[in-house]
Amino acid sequence: MIIFLRISAYSILIPIICSLFMKQSDRRYYALIIAFIYMSGLLYLISLILSVNHIHNHFLSHISTLYEVLLLGFFYYKIFKNTIIKKTTLYLMFVLILFIFINAFFIQGINHFNSYSRMPASIYFIFLTFTYLSLLFKNTPVKYLEREPVFWINTGILFYFTGTIFAFVLYSNANFVFTNKFNSQIWLVNGFFNILLNVLVSIGFICNRKT
Repeated sequence: MIIFLRISAYSILIPIICSLFMKQSDRRYYALIIAFIYMSGLLYLISLILSVNHIHNHFLSHISTLYEVLLLGFFYYKIFKNTIIKKTTLYLMFVLILFIFINAFFIQGINHFNSYSRMPASIYFIFLTFTYLSLLFKNTPVKYLEREPVFWINTGILFYFTGTIFAFVLYSNANFVFTNKFNSQIWLVNGFFNILLNVLVSIGFICNRKT
């Protein structure tokens, strides 16, 4: 299990390396996704340092959810063209950011894993990804879908948050209700979908952006 989780953590290097070989124009277009990937790598590094020094690191989960909502929310706001959808994306993002802070300081606490705010954040991302797919197949005649970078990135985000939403909800109670084996299985599920996310985002990075 430890080896698999390390593979999952180090898989973040795949999209980081792929981003270094992107054209300058593509790097600007996908700047928010690249920032999301780099922040994920930085947060893992900080988490590893804290863990090695036996320092509590659950507060990082609040930071993680915050930058996910900000960066991915603005990314979808950028690619959506419909005014109502853009405003809805922005409004929900600000509501989620407010709830993340309320949860961190007044509900679960900064030193507790933020399962309460991760669930609505996951629902938000699932909504955005399905909205993108709906608009893609409805309005855009994509001839070669495998050459559409955003499709791959969107699919990775969809799979990750759909696959882990219930695992993170259960985690808030796992230490009290379920066995250590169940806890391990939760993190294995997260590890699998994390690898899938990084691989699919990497495919998106190496695709030629459709013009």
